Amino acid sequence: MILKQIPEDFLVDELYDVKTFEKKDEGKDYFYFILKKKEYNQLRSIDIVADCFNVSKRCVHFAGTKDKHGITTQAISVIGINEENLDNNIKHINDEMKDINVEFIGKFPGRINLGDNKGNKFRITARGLSETQISDSGDKLSKMNEFGALNYFDSQRFGFANNSHIIGKYILQNKPELAVKEILTSMPPTPSDSLRIFVERVEKEWFSVKTCDVDMIDTLIEICPDNFRDYKKMLIHLKKAKNDFPGSFRTLMKKLRTLYINAYQSHIFNLTIKELMAQGKLGDYKSLELINHFTDFDKVPAPVLEIVDSILAKDEVTRDMFQLKSWPELKAKSTVMREITIMPNNLSIETFEEDDLNEGKKKVLVTFELGSGQYATNIVKQLF
Repeated sequence: MILKQIPEDFLVDELYDVKTFEKKDEGKDYFYFILKKKEYNQLRSIDIVADCFNVSKRCVHFAGTKDKHGITTQAISVIGINEENLDNNIKHINDEMKDINVEFIGKFPGRINLGDNKGNKFRITARGLSETQISDSGDKLSKMNEFGALNYFDSQRFGFANNSHIIGKYILQNKPELAVKEILTSMPPTPSDSLRIFVERVEKEWFSVKTCDVDMIDTLIEICPDNFRDYKKMLIHLKKAKNDFPGSFRTLMKKLRTLYINAYQSHIFNLTIKELMAQGKLGDYKSLELINHFTDFDKVPAPVLEIVDSILAKDEVTRDMFQLKSWPELKAKSTVMREITIMPNNLSIETFEEDDLNEGKKKVLVTFELGSGQYATNIVKQLF
């Protein structure tokens, strides 16, 4: 199966209720927009919107992270906009910024927060399907509509290089140098030539980075791809402050730094439900707690705790590390329980057709709705 072969294969519309925005009461005016983007990393699109409205990217908030590979719409809020320039700024974004569009939907007395969306509606084209995958899909669809799907965190949670959980682990271990190096040497399976050259040079010259070789750091900054501006900021900090890897990591947006911790929690969750399934115990539980500093390990069911402790031991992470004593700003605000199974709404598989991009294969359109924090690719993978 092939997913996201072209952007039009992955269409996502965020579901929201304006009444949720109207109930906010922070005593400030926030400008709300529908942001439509195509083939844009979430944080990069936020950078562009912030620049065009002449505000800090910290003034732009969203309810849920949207995948880079596809065409997505979502609600965002922005504070600090000069209202006199609002129409001109919107026109500039829509006319000049390739594959990004904003639509003003009103002012509300509070910012949008993570989880404020009701969920997402998906239209996903799965390609490269074999006859076996097609014949098996009907039975799988029936079972999913009856029993639901396993609620795995999917690849988006772990970053374009599938290593966000590793970065989160290093932060929990209070090893910021390893975290920074892991970020600066992250590569997807098929990187651009410019990113590959940059990463190879960082790996080769890491001692020079640690010893604050200004000329070498300047070289790395110069060859860093333009769309990896966060990497440049991290290197600029290390140029100014020798070996200040905590400070370098903190040049990243707090949202992104928190996502690394979330990715490690997600890693534990996925491995735990896999092991429970292997042990035939998955049906004993409806949900699992995402391990954080609130977790009362004495109250975690013994079979689950045994699995979690085994995962932590393998990763050389202790329970106490979730207190994040050196990184208090990254602590979770509350306990989070995640359902083990989910029920996609209005799930349907359209008629199979010849795949125009993959000779001898079939393609199909799958449509459904999911709640916030649930992964569409996970549903399609379980179907095919």
